[in-house]
Amino acid sequence: MTDKPVDLQAKRLAAKNKKSLQKAKLKLMGMPSTVFYTTILFSLIQEFTDKVPTAATNGTHLLINPEYWSKLNPKTQIGLLLHEVMHVALDHMSRLENREHKSWNIAADHVINLILVKQGYSLPQGALHDTAYKDLSTERVYRLVYKKEKDNPSTPIAGDFGPNDIQFPKGKKDIKATKDKVTGIVLRAATQANVLASPGSIPGEVAVQLDAKINPKLPWQTILQNYMTEFAKDDFTFKRPNRRFAPQHYLPSLYSESISNMAIAVDCSGSVSDANFSYFIREIDQIKKTLNPKKISIVSFDTKISKVKELTQEQN
Repeated sequence: MTDKPVDLQAKRLAAKNKKSLQKAKLKLMGMPSTVFYTTILFSLIQEFTDKVPTAATNGTHLLINPEYWSKLNPKTQIGLLLHEVMHVALDHMSRLENREHKSWNIAADHVINLILVKQGYSLPQGALHDTAYKDLSTERVYRLVYKKEKDNPSTPIAGDFGPNDIQFPKGKKDIKATKDKVTGIVLRAATQANVLASPGSIPGEVAVQLDAKINPKLPWQTILQNYMTEFAKDDFTFKRPNRRFAPQHYLPSLYSESISNMAIAVDCSGSVSDANFSYFIREIDQIKKTLNPKKISIVSFDTKISKVKELTQEQN
């Protein structure tokens, strides 16, 4: 019993696509400064399927339409792979939050494609890359795209390639799982790129997202407290020898680098609410109790300095 003509055609196409995908990956590996991209690419499960019109990713899988892929030339095949890789690199799946799916996907495509075009890659026909969005974050582009779509609902703002290629997780549990997996993939890629000294291979917005994950921003109160506490550590030092035992013995004395005088500026302008002003006062009180400087100068100001009040150690 022989295979039907349709089955043979599908098998030939599958074999051809598999071979061309392998060639595209090898070609990409041979290009300069692509370690970051290729590490992410090889971390994704790649699959040809008719379930997507062009290509798509959910953060762990890269899905490609076989008919669409077969019509692309080798350069644009690489561009397609990089486009999906960049969705993962920028974690566009988990960053959706409460935004509208289509507009977010369109905004993400503009951001990605502008980066890839700037780097000299070829993209499939219809790829969105409006230079009006150059150097903007995905969130910023989304606000502009969403407004444009609401103001002109009858005007199509999406291209033929990409506007529905992000598969979003559903539910808090899936979002967290996707975010954790994607973070692991991107961190490995960034580490690999840094180890192999591949300068400039990590796009700017990716670097910003990585920095936010690796070095989460602390509240200003915590940063200030950590900084000020460093000056209030009592310890023994030979910088100031203990005179009680001199000159027979050269021994350290207990020395504190705590701040003797401190100035704190307090905004008293109309833009500061009563709640915020009360919070400022509580912070000053906490600083005084924790560090107990010899003198605190409290400078009140709005458009100019209005008053200076001084507190000493004896004042509670």
